[in-house]
Amino acid sequence: MAVTNRRAFAAALCVALFSAGCAAPLVVEAGREQFGELPIGGEVVRVATDDGVGLAGLLVRTPTMQTTPLVLHLLPRGGSATSGVLQFGGLHELLGALREEGFASLVIDYRGVGASAGDVDSDALGRDAAAMWRYARQLVGEQGAIVLRASSLGTLAAAALLDEPEVAVSLRALLLIAPVDARTVVGNAARERHGALLGPLLALFHRSPPIRPLADVLRERAARTPTLLVLPADDPLLPPDEAVALRAQLGEAVHCVDDPRDHEELVLRYHGFALEGFGGAVTRELPPDEAAFLRARDRGRSR
Repeated sequence: MAVTNRRAFAAALCVALFSAGCAAPLVVEAGREQFGELPIGGEVVRVATDDGVGLAGLLVRTPTMQTTPLVLHLLPRGGSATSGVLQFGGLHELLGALREEGFASLVIDYRGVGASAGDVDSDALGRDAAAMWRYARQLVGEQGAIVLRASSLGTLAAAALLDEPEVAVSLRALLLIAPVDARTVVGNAARERHGALLGPLLALFHRSPPIRPLADVLRERAARTPTLLVLPADDPLLPPDEAVALRAQLGEAVHCVDDPRDHEELVLRYHGFALEGFGGAVTRELPPDEAAFLRARDRGRSR
């Protein structure tokens, strides 16, 4: 019974994360229009995109912010700086855990999400991510370092961002959780919800965002940037054949970790919420692979 309940819960999360209406758009409204209680060291920040849209998010400072890397978070679908992922608790615990490790965090919502202005727009992921990056650069200064932490939908924003040459200047490391492919994620999400026959037809109503495949971008960046790629065991959004192809294309350029959780469980765990049986609980502990990866980056900052 517990296994059945767990699967049912995971299936419901999959629908919520990547299905809304018939064929789900990649970016959906999420979160709240106002920020509630802020985490320790937290403050609300607002930035403008190059087309004038105001984005809102959280900055969590540390006493050593000028000398340690800043973590820039690119959230998954259904995630918001105002409420966490799918309004599960855990985001404040994640930011607190990173702060205890000495890492400041910047979490800003895409347009139309949470307290950010504008309408949701998958085509603007790169534009929004660029505004987040510019603000992060202002915070750390010319000699500062940034760790880019992206999950699920956020890996599409990361791919768009990594295509920009100036990103290499401050990029210290990449952490990519449950990545998806811009070319196939719309069709895969529709197929997961509506089946192999109806799904591809419904996906025609939502085109893929104009973003280069993550593998192409990573091949150019990963050789110069330490990269951790965390792949879930069961992922309808990046099926086994696509995951195998991704690993083959990247070779030894990145450090890959195979996680036993499925896509939704993995995304939630990396945002401070651990599923347990039918329910779950918030956790302040970083996943071990992430903790080890970040500590290595912090130790190497002066080398």
